[in-house]
Amino acid sequence: MMRIALLLTLLWAGGACAQVRDRPNFYQPKQIMKNGCSKFEQLRLRREVVTIAGKSNPNQAWEIVTNMLCGETAKSRSFILANTADLIVDEDNSFTPDGGTETRERKREAVGLVRKEAWDTSVVNVDGVLRTLFDRGGVCSGSFDLKYSEGNWKIVAIGNYCD
Repeated sequence: MMRIALLLTLLWAGGACAQVRDRPNFYQPKQIMKNGCSKFEQLRLRREVVTIAGKSNPNQAWEIVTNMLCGETAKSRSFILANTADLIVDEDNSFTPDGGTETRERKREAVGLVRKEAWDTSVVNVDGVLRTLFDRGGVCSGSFDLKYSEGNWKIVAIGNYCD
């Protein structure tokens, strides 16, 4: 009886983990894109974040990145808002008829969680800013930038780019 309960628990836990799925590339269906919230991708991304952050509070940088990409709860949202600058830069090309990018300044509340909708995720250093780039699984991609100042990382920019 105990073995059956253990087996059912393991199957249920495996099912809960299955919520994060890889998917075919929108443009190249034979290419599989890895979800940024899968266990393997989280390990890879953490290494990238820690390498880029160096000695500048790498654990906080990682917590922001993982909550932004994979968080789905009110607690994650509160954490993100607490670690977002009062005003952020919002780059978006989905509203411009000519396909150009519109840049505007917005309040921190404009930042939304990605909620595990991130594939082919990478983290790069752009002039001292930790930029996280990801595919949204279709014709759009996104990004968010963290900047280190006064001992803390803060989200300072978000981006949405659609073909």
